[in-house]
Amino acid sequence: MKVVIVLSVVALLACESTADTSPCSQVCNAECTLAAQRCNSFGLINCDHRYSVCVASCAAACQCADPCAQTCGGNLAVCKGSAKGLIGSFSCDVRFSDCEVDCKSTCLFYLYAGFVNSLLNP
Repeated sequence: MKVVIVLSVVALLACESTADTSPCSQVCNAECTLAAQRCNSFGLINCDHRYSVCVASCAAACQCADPCAQTCGGNLAVCKGSAKGLIGSFSCDVRFSDCEVDCKSTCLFYLYAGFVNSLLNP
């Protein structure tokens, strides 16, 4: 049952994602392309399906990663620009890590809540 829910979330997010040219999805989709090329070169079956699942997983994973990297990275640059000394720089790094965790957790919560809401209110 958990697998069905996870795959449903991935499919839903893939359909709603528009971040095809973001840094995260560029790298992730490149990995999918390489995997598909290896799959086809060895003559394995279901290579197209595997590629589709891979790309959908990239879309789901990058939907939160890219905006959080942009927001938290911007905050880090401002912080480092005004930081004084090693302790100030370390403080910026800690704030960046906290920002990344909070941002991704919040983003994933809202994505999951939207998915559940779409199941309950078709």
